[in-house]
Amino acid sequence: MKKIYAVCGSGVATSTMIASKVRDYLESRGVDCDVETTTFGIVAGGGLTADCLVSTNPNITCGDIPVVPGVALLTGMGEEAVLEKVYEIVKD
Repeated sequence: MKKIYAVCGSGVATSTMIASKVRDYLESRGVDCDVETTTFGIVAGGGLTADCLVSTNPNITCGDIPVVPGVALLTGMGEEAVLEKVYEIVKD
């Protein structure tokens, strides 16, 4: 099972929207995934284990975990490209 975190400032509103879109897309592509929400503070604290982060802030880092900018999932502009990028990271 692939672990993905949707990341925003509060870990509630925008990250929930991102998580839902990512989960739906990956499940439609046959990827078994666990998509949860979290905050920038938790990511900055380190210690997360995940296959990918999808974040409203593309400048965050968390070790070697790939970070995909997720604002397009809120605006709808470029959404498919973002979802496909996440898929490419976690498909194996």
